[in-house]
Amino acid sequence: SNGLECVNKYLENLPLDDTPDIFGLHPNANITLQNKMVKEFLEPLISIQPRAASSNIKKPDDIVLELRDSLYKNFSKVDILDKRKANASSVYENGDINTKKTPLGNFLFQECDKFNLLIDIIKSSLIKLEKAVKGTIVMSPDVEIIYSSFLLNQVPKSWADNAYLSLKPLSSWLNDFIERIIFMNQWLTQELPKSFWISAFFFPQGKFL
Repeated sequence: SNGLECVNKYLENLPLDDTPDIFGLHPNANITLQNKMVKEFLEPLISIQPRAASSNIKKPDDIVLELRDSLYKNFSKVDILDKRKANASSVYENGDINTKKTPLGNFLFQECDKFNLLIDIIKSSLIKLEKAVKGTIVMSPDVEIIYSSFLLNQVPKSWADNAYLSLKPLSSWLNDFIERIIFMNQWLTQELPKSFWISAFFFPQGKFL
């Protein structure tokens, strides 16, 4: 009887969730798990909030189009990072375009490719979203997800999946993205920076490899 009570007491004291080290993971993995659980819990709650409380409130389509126009206006200043305009001293050994790229030059070109892909995805998404809301194209599932994200001021999944890690809301995220593009373009076309904005990169570790 005492043995059974001891076993029951031991079981009651066990944690409800296993610790990361049981699976060979760093303790910080628990932070990632908790963030994911909170996000999965809050997103459905946010999504079921009423979009309009009265006739004076703007319709969802109007809200989305206004946000889309605002984002596109800011984003129109962003252009593809043209590697053909690269400053030789920033990319090539001895500043000679006929020589091979430096390690930093290789890193810069790889980052430019990733940023350019994201630029294409964002511009294409914004164009499709406007056409879908206005009814000139069919509202596909992918566009509908972007539509819902705009209503919640969240970064669309198709953007986040092709971007760096960030927890910023949509408007702040895009402003931050534009600043990153400006920094990358200055490095690409002008000169090697005296200091690097490490967190601006997709893969900061690659700079030191």
